[in-house]
Amino acid sequence: YLVFLAVSALALLSPTSSIIPLSQLANEHRPYLPLAVLSLCWMIPLGRAVAADLTGTLLTRVAYLVGALMLLGGMSVLTYQRNLVFKSARSYWADILEKAPSARADSNYGLVLMREGNYEGALRHFQRSVEQAPYWHISHINLGILYQRLGREALAAAHYDKAVRYDLYTGAALTWRGE
Repeated sequence: YLVFLAVSALALLSPTSSIIPLSQLANEHRPYLPLAVLSLCWMIPLGRAVAADLTGTLLTRVAYLVGALMLLGGMSVLTYQRNLVFKSARSYWADILEKAPSARADSNYGLVLMREGNYEGALRHFQRSVEQAPYWHISHINLGILYQRLGREALAAAHYDKAVRYDLYTGAALTWRGE
């Protein structure tokens, strides 16, 4: 059964990969299931050893209890810290930008800043998004929207035109330019 668990964990791990970095950190939740299955490979034998040894001395039982509490405490603290990241869209995208910057992360963080009225910060992130992915229509749409809100119509039109040129599949750029 251990060989089966090891092979199944590797099979589950391979397409989602927590060893090889994911292309978008927004998808970073995917590796947790394979890791859970992989943890069974050491938890089952360890659990059997502890169960077989529970008839041992008081010191042994206390050592097992302390070890279990330390493991539970450590995992609880890490879970709490990780959940702080998901408190708001701003903290989530800031965390992604810190750990795995990308055009998508900059664009989404810029949208958060724009909703908050921080147009200067949003502009900086939208421009960084365009630098990282110059042919991605979403970045140009976002810049067009921001420039339009700032009253810079010529720059907005230029970015809407670029977005239309690069948007081959959705028509979203045509909609934004038309509006």
